Amino acid sequence: MKIEHEALSRKNRFQIMFYALLIGLLAGAISIVFHVVLSFSKNAVQGLIAYSRPLVLLLPFIVYGFLYFSERLFTPGNTAFGAQAVERELNDIDRQLMKPNGVILKVVNTIIALTSGFAVGQFGPTLHIGGAIGSNVGYYFKFSKSVIRALIGCGVAAAISAIMQTPLFATIFVIEVIFAKRYFDYMLPVLLSSLVAYLLNYNALGDNRIFDLSKIVQSVDVTEEYWISMVIFAVLMGLMAVVYIYALSYFEKALKPHKQKLSIYLMLASAFALLYYLFPLAHYSELADILDLIGRADGLMWLLFLLIARLLATALQLGSGVYGGNFSPGLTIGFIFGALINALLERFANMQMAVDYWLPLSAVAIFSGFAHAPISAVVLAVELTGSASLLVPALFVALISHMVCDLIVGESIYTLK
Repeated sequence: MKIEHEALSRKNRFQIMFYALLIGLLAGAISIVFHVVLSFSKNAVQGLIAYSRPLVLLLPFIVYGFLYFSERLFTPGNTAFGAQAVERELNDIDRQLMKPNGVILKVVNTIIALTSGFAVGQFGPTLHIGGAIGSNVGYYFKFSKSVIRALIGCGVAAAISAIMQTPLFATIFVIEVIFAKRYFDYMLPVLLSSLVAYLLNYNALGDNRIFDLSKIVQSVDVTEEYWISMVIFAVLMGLMAVVYIYALSYFEKALKPHKQKLSIYLMLASAFALLYYLFPLAHYSELADILDLIGRADGLMWLLFLLIARLLATALQLGSGVYGGNFSPGLTIGFIFGALINALLERFANMQMAVDYWLPLSAVAIFSGFAHAPISAVVLAVELTGSASLLVPALFVALISHMVCDLIVGESIYTLK
């Protein structure tokens, strides 16, 4: 039977696969450069802070100062970023929106924000870079709409795979979240780009994924007590995902009329300067910092403070227009909340899950909830840990968290307006 859909014609299939390979190499290489520049810059700034702690007070003013002048001078009104920008590009496929100059400026803004220790993520800008590469290649060669869509997906998957070193997760994420479960025809070229970028990154930089749980997670026997704990854990994590979605949505709406106002930027910069100076744990929060709090006599209190500080910082920074992603901050909040839940279960109900389980399941539950992407969440856990023993518990937790979040919100963090 002859297939009419142009994306499925033999000519277009070979064309897409060829360009998927090239985009995988290009997006992978650029993502490697972005990751190396970001890591070097962050390490340099942290070294300066270790030498002179008061420098922390200057960093928020640098972030908001550069944001203010760059938006005023170069990209007034063009603030779409990350998944939002890619979605807009896919919906308005008749015209190119992710042009190189705007993309570069936003990425520079992101590097400054991340280098300064802001509570935004690397995932969003990486996704933006990959989508822009696919878009620009497609429009440059004047491909058809269906081919451009496929190449945008290839670029996104390649960029994600390069920094996460999770080629299957990157592919499923594109299909489940970016394509919103449409365009399944493009899965093979998207997977090819993802795999090529992963191999390029791994051979160039080794195991340098932005989240690595493989050294923490070991095989754990799941007992009846674990299943009961996981139900409670998943429900609470689904509620946390709801809070995360609403917090980002609320502050985005509240601050939208005040974006690019110097007085607001100065006020926020002052607030974050004080926060990061007085509460260093909220600045450059890493997984190791969260794990260090577990077992301390005052760990429960500090976990609660850290959760509130990170949630408000991410919501206010993204809501005020700082360029960055919401994926990595969401996982960080999930890790903090997961540690908090586990500590509370142990203290008040004599129930506890080992770190081997609650740590990866925190990522599964929070991401499944706020992204409405349970399949991607499960694949992410298995690829990050390298442990197939997590598959069934991860499916269990992802489903419950997703159902809780879907029941209350009905939309993901990427689609809620």
